[in-house]
Amino acid sequence: MVCKYWINLLNSSAVYYLPLPLEPYHEELQEIEASQLYIAGDPETVAKELRINFQTYMYKPEDVDKLNLYKSKQAALNGFKVYEILRDEVFYEAL
Repeated sequence: MVCKYWINLLNSSAVYYLPLPLEPYHEELQEIEASQLYIAGDPETVAKELRINFQTYMYKPEDVDKLNLYKSKQAALNGFKVYEILRDEVFYEAL
C-alpha cells in the first residue's frame, strides 16, 4: 500500500506527503518552499529544492552535480502548475 511509505506533514495552507527518505530534509524543504523566492519561481531557489530531492534518490548522491537543475522563472511556475495537477488528479486519487 502506497500510504505506509509516506508521512503526513501539515503546512500552513495544505497537507503535504513527504517520502520517508526526505524526512531529514523536512525543515529545510519547508523553509525553501514557503519562501517568497520559491513561490515566485526564482531559478536559484527552485534549483536548491530540486537538488535536495534528486540527490536523495540518486545511487550516487554526488552525481547530482552532473544535472542541470536550472529552470527559468516561467518554467518553474509552469512546473508548479503541472505538479499540482498530478498531485490532485493522480496521486491523491490513488490514496
